Amino acid sequence: MKLFRNLIFLGGLFAASASALEQPEKYQSVFIYQFTKYIQWPDAEGDFIIGIYGDSKVKPLMEAIAASKKVGDTRTIKIKQYSGVGSIDKCHILFIPDSLKADIPAIIRSTMNKGILIVTETPGLLQAGSCINYIVSGDKVAFEISKKNVAAQNLKISENLIKLAVAVY
Repeated sequence: MKLFRNLIFLGGLFAASASALEQPEKYQSVFIYQFTKYIQWPDAEGDFIIGIYGDSKVKPLMEAIAASKKVGDTRTIKIKQYSGVGSIDKCHILFIPDSLKADIPAIIRSTMNKGILIVTETPGLLQAGSCINYIVSGDKVAFEISKKNVAAQNLKISENLIKLAVAVY
């Protein structure tokens, strides 16, 4: 069953073609939900919080996913929007859009070791502390992973997700 699920995710990843470049937030939101299946967080109870930093077209798409999906069959997904670094509190995943990349160093400092998967969409942000970064590979939306940054957040990442990344650091 897990192999089948992985193949579906892999197929979805590589099916993201030219239309994905026109609407990358559609694929980014689906990937964010899929990441919940491949990452292990220290706390496994209560609501699963996905944070959106600032304004992003990802937010309404994530809200639609949250209305119909759960994490691990039991955890309700809540979408929370943060307007500044000081407003970021407990969440499991934090998506930071390209338009707010200048805040990355402060966000990384304020969230270090708090069990937050930082997801970005700007080249070079893995080196700044992001855990997963979306990139354009050819005509597809893909992602790269920093195992070091994931571990620094006290998270465990599945080898199956690592295999799906176009680059691993």
